[in-house]
Amino acid sequence: MKIGLWFWNLRMVKSATKDDIPRIVAMMWEFHASAEQPQEFIESDAAAFVSELIQNQRAIVMVSENGFIAGFMAQSPVNIGWNVCFELYWWAKDGKGDALAKKFMKTALELGANEIRFSYRPNTPKIGKHLERMGYVRDEICYRKVF
Repeated sequence: MKIGLWFWNLRMVKSATKDDIPRIVAMMWEFHASAEQPQEFIESDAAAFVSELIQNQRAIVMVSENGFIAGFMAQSPVNIGWNVCFELYWWAKDGKGDALAKKFMKTALELGANEIRFSYRPNTPKIGKHLERMGYVRDEICYRKVF
């Protein structure tokens, strides 16, 4: 039963199309508001960014009913044969966060990823614990200064 539910959840996740952009942008705004970001949210910029990701062959944008995940592939600066997939946004209010992450990982591996990197905000430590249960290890700590 649990395997069947997992498979069903993966089927509920699909690659995003241009028709999904308004819904994704709305979710980005909701994430932005909850993540205490210092910059103003500009809807047209977010829509243009998502549109570019959807069209990029080395980017991944997946949606569920009320969630999405997005990221892109990049080569290592010291080994162009080593591909890193960076998750940029991961937001799910529909309980499909795990299915989104698993589909994202599957797609990244199909695109040739040697490494997948997820990040999370300090106010959501449960995401880090979930990633550790999935086999990920903490790798970096990021600092910022807003001017």
